[in-house]
Amino acid sequence: MFSIMMGLTSTIFGVALLAGGTYPKWMGGFAILGGLPTIVGGGVMAYTGFSGLAMAINMPASYILLAWMLMLGVLMWHHRGLTAAETAV
Repeated sequence: MFSIMMGLTSTIFGVALLAGGTYPKWMGGFAILGGLPTIVGGGVMAYTGFSGLAMAINMPASYILLAWMLMLGVLMWHHRGLTAAETAV
């Protein structure tokens, strides 16, 4: 259940990043790229447990989400205190 919710949350954040204009659009795509397989991996894990298939899906997706979170943190730190008009990409 945790993997499904984490994937759903990052996918929703990705859609919000795509719709907004403050951060680059590729950041939203990166979140969706990591979120969707995390949802699938969570579903597989719910049916098969911690199987090889579940880990083969979940591990790469988790690395993508980790990289996304770190990159987004750096971008947010870089853009702190700026208005949306000043950071529009």
